Amino acid sequence: MPREQIGVATLAEAKTQRRLLEVAAWFEDVTIPAGEYPITAGVDQRGKVIENSVRIELAGTITASAFPSLFGGLPVGSGIVDANSGRPSEFVACPYASWLAKAIVEKRGLEWLGATARLLPGWAVTITGHGKRAEWVIERYDSQTEMAGAGRKVRGCSE
Repeated sequence: MPREQIGVATLAEAKTQRRLLEVAAWFEDVTIPAGEYPITAGVDQRGKVIENSVRIELAGTITASAFPSLFGGLPVGSGIVDANSGRPSEFVACPYASWLAKAIVEKRGLEWLGATARLLPGWAVTITGHGKRAEWVIERYDSQTEMAGAGRKVRGCSE
């Protein structure tokens, strides 16, 4: 499935995210600098973003890490602490497309990440249905009239 850039996440200030690894006790703290990061997603043949394909890849630097030696889940010895500090790493966020659509329309941003998000020109959030049965979709469009003519509410368009 080809991936396309559908938007941009903007981090106003540097943020440290904890990246948990294979064992619950192993982690890396990745400090991500302020800046803009691409939001990519898989798109089906109709131009709709696939619900579980959204990715925001945030490149940063490891500021702390711990890989304690474990036996049966219990610490044994000291393990490796901060051996990776200063090395490049990344934190990958994978929100559902419908969640991202709501966050953009409601202008609440990506609170858990401390970032804001916007769609690129040519992409819009469409809402079909009402209340709890409403479907929030991010899809490609050529013009406002094309989307409105399809009988959908269009919000969060960027032109």
